[in-house]
Amino acid sequence: MSLSATQISWASPATQRLPEAMVMVAPPLDSVGKGLEIQRLVHGQFKQDGDQTVAVLHLIRRPLGQSPTCEPGSEGCLPNVSDALTLQININDSDSQHTLPSDTRDEPITASSSRRTPIFRELFQRLAIEKLDIRNRGDTWMITPEGGVTTIWQPMSLEQASSASYFAEILGPPVYEIEQCVASQLADVLAAESPTAAQRYLLDAVSVNADVQRLDGHEKSTRYRQALNVEFASQLLSRSADVPDSPAAFVSTSPYNALAQDSESRAWLMDNFSRIEGAARYWRRLDRLSHNVAPGAQSRIICNDLVTLDSP
Repeated sequence: MSLSATQISWASPATQRLPEAMVMVAPPLDSVGKGLEIQRLVHGQFKQDGDQTVAVLHLIRRPLGQSPTCEPGSEGCLPNVSDALTLQININDSDSQHTLPSDTRDEPITASSSRRTPIFRELFQRLAIEKLDIRNRGDTWMITPEGGVTTIWQPMSLEQASSASYFAEILGPPVYEIEQCVASQLADVLAAESPTAAQRYLLDAVSVNADVQRLDGHEKSTRYRQALNVEFASQLLSRSADVPDSPAAFVSTSPYNALAQDSESRAWLMDNFSRIEGAARYWRRLDRLSHNVAPGAQSRIICNDLVTLDSP
C-alpha cells in the first residue's frame, strides 16, 4: 500500500541523505506497551529522488498463526519479516504547503484488514502527519514531527534486522525489554571498521542462530542439516575448556567428529570452524549470564553491553 505524506525540514546540510536501510531502535512502541501488538522491530528502506523520499517500512516477527510471506529456504526469504507499509514523503523547505490531506488523517490505513495493524497506525502518526525535523549524530538518525515524539534509527539491512530479531528471542529476557537495544548494539558492531575479537564472536553467534531459524520448516533440506550441525557444534564446543587448534583437528576430535559423518559434512564443518569457535565463545558468556545473574538484572546487562555481557 502507498500513502502520500508530509514535509520534512533538514537540520543537516541539504546534501545529507538518509541511509538506504535503517532499523528503529527507540522509543518503545506505544501499541506494544498497551498490549495491542506483540513486540516487533520496525525496519525502514529509504529511497530519495530529488525532493521525494519513499519509505518502505517492514515489521519483523510474525504474529502467532500468521504464515510466512515467503517459502523458508527459498532465495532471499526472510520468514520473520511480515507486513509492509509504504510512505511517500516530500522533502520541502519550511514554507512548503504540501501537507497530507486532512481527510486521510482519521483513517490512514485503508487497505485490507490484515494491514490495519496498531503499529502501522502509530508509525503513520509519527512519520506522516506533520513536518519532520531530521538530524543525525554520526550513524544515529533522529526523526521528529512538530510537537511529536522522536524516533531514533540506525543503519542496518533488512536481513541484518531479521537476524537481530531472531537473536533477541534466544537471549532469555522478554523480547519487548531488549529487542531494540539488541538491534542498536548490533548496528554499532556492524558499523565497526575493525571489529574486536569479542565483537566478532557476537556476530558469529548471531549468524549461526539466524541460519537455523530461517530454515525452520525446511528441515529435510541439506542446508538445514548443515546449519543445525554448525549450531550444535558451537554449543558442544562452548561446554569444553579445550578448543581444537585447527579445523582438521576439530573434525577429528570427539564429540565433534560424530557430526562429520561424511566428506561433505566434514568439509562444511571445517569451512565454518572459525564461526563455530566464535559462536561457542559467545554462548559461554551467555551461559554465565543466565546461570549467575538474576532474571530481572539480565535485561539491564544485555542492554548495557551485548558484546561482553559484563555487569556494569
